[in-house]
Amino acid sequence: MISRNFWRGKKVLVTGHTGFKGAWLNLMLQEMGAITQGYSLSAPSEPSLYDYLGGSEEFPGSDSSDVRDLSLVTKFVADFQPEVVFHLAAQSLVREGYRVPHSTLETNVMGSVNVLEALTGVPSAEAVVMVTSDKVYSDVSGPGAHTEGNPLGGRDPYSASKAATELAIQPYLVSLRAKQGVGAATARAGNVVGGGDWARDRLFGDLGRAWSQGSALQVRNPGHTRPWQHVLDALGGYVTLAQRLASDPTLPDAFNFGPAIDASLTVEKVLEMASRYWPGSFFEFVEEVDAPVESPALLVYSARAAEVLGFLPSWRFEETVMRTVSWYREFAQGASAHELCRADISDYLALQRQELV
Repeated sequence: MISRNFWRGKKVLVTGHTGFKGAWLNLMLQEMGAITQGYSLSAPSEPSLYDYLGGSEEFPGSDSSDVRDLSLVTKFVADFQPEVVFHLAAQSLVREGYRVPHSTLETNVMGSVNVLEALTGVPSAEAVVMVTSDKVYSDVSGPGAHTEGNPLGGRDPYSASKAATELAIQPYLVSLRAKQGVGAATARAGNVVGGGDWARDRLFGDLGRAWSQGSALQVRNPGHTRPWQHVLDALGGYVTLAQRLASDPTLPDAFNFGPAIDASLTVEKVLEMASRYWPGSFFEFVEEVDAPVESPALLVYSARAAEVLGFLPSWRFEETVMRTVSWYREFAQGASAHELCRADISDYLALQRQELV
């Protein structure tokens, strides 16, 4: 699965490296010996995992650059000459999409187009993973889990922006494969959780804030279901995909990365489990007036990742919840975010090696 030898000394560009997933990915790649550069705006939350992990001193690159600026992206890529690119830079929140629909569409669609435009003709490129979302599918509330061949669409600005991104970048993916021999594909991940996510309206970030202060966690939509997975399982999928794309550009051009279907639990069930790992914690349900519409259920089917890449999630759901809640609890007690993340990454990579044996 994940090969340290592949990543050792590899030049890797991570857009969106100041975000939650980007910061985890950058650290994971550096732990495997990669030479990383980041391209992003400043951290999207306060506090932010990026800052706690050392910011620009630990993650070289630009933390004040916008993917909507084609000339800046092009210059950055030309100067760095990356071998692998992970594109994560995006407006990534459903509810924020309702507040700023224009910039959500502009950032997510044209930002993705700009990254691929900048890579056109770059001789160093070997593999490109464009991260979109499991919310790209049109009938998000339909029966069963979504496969990569299901129709794309979106009923809210965020989902529509990610579906539109998939369509807009298809000609670039085809061109990169055919003209440059670059492996290029999109990755559609489910709801990721893990320590250090302090973005607004994220369940575990809200949990960490409330319970570290001894307050009740106020919960909306307790009956909603999501495909919960640890951030490292999603990133493990992206990393495995990039490795395979570098050697085989003929792979399919889209992959779902989600947990086992039995990990798609309601918010209420997740919190009941989480509270067992934080003594004295409690939560209460609240009703919102004029709340934006959010899908009550979402399931993705990840058989393609298993069959084509040999990739399966490593951590069962209770392990995911335990590690995430423990991260926030230990951080609140004074533990270093850097060491907490490194410990999880070390355990995850060690488990990958055991599975290979």
